[in-house]
Amino acid sequence: MTPYRSAALLLATTALALGLAAAPAVAAEVVAVLHPDNPTRELSVKQLRLLYGAYKRQWAGGDGVHLLLPPSGDPAMAFLVSRVFRKSDEGEIARYYLEAIYQQKIAHPPPQVPVGRALDIVREDPGAIALVARAHLAETPGLRVIAIGEP
Repeated sequence: MTPYRSAALLLATTALALGLAAAPAVAAEVVAVLHPDNPTRELSVKQLRLLYGAYKRQWAGGDGVHLLLPPSGDPAMAFLVSRVFRKSDEGEIARYYLEAIYQQKIAHPPPQVPVGRALDIVREDPGAIALVARAHLAETPGLRVIAIGEP
């Protein structure tokens, strides 16, 4: 097998392992969900780019950032793909994290978890952040919900 085919196979395998596929168009309002002890009160798309791009790894209060990826096909994943990463499909996010692992920026990609589980994790972990379509949030006890500003 050629090195090119090996790399292509590794990328495809990683994308499948992350459960990433083509992203639908962004239509729903997406919000960031944080632990109530997190001092962050505002987040912009640019700040999310720094967080999800693994450039910013600590919150202002000192807690480490623990990223949670939205489920494949979810409006929040479409937002992450198109607005935060400025990519065309979810597979490009998998490739981004694979390259970040190769460059030793991160040890492993952020977990991709269902919305309900993500909210539970954020309630327990002061450093966690999840992007969620506002429509998924019926009640938010134990969570800080932040509208995402521009740019």
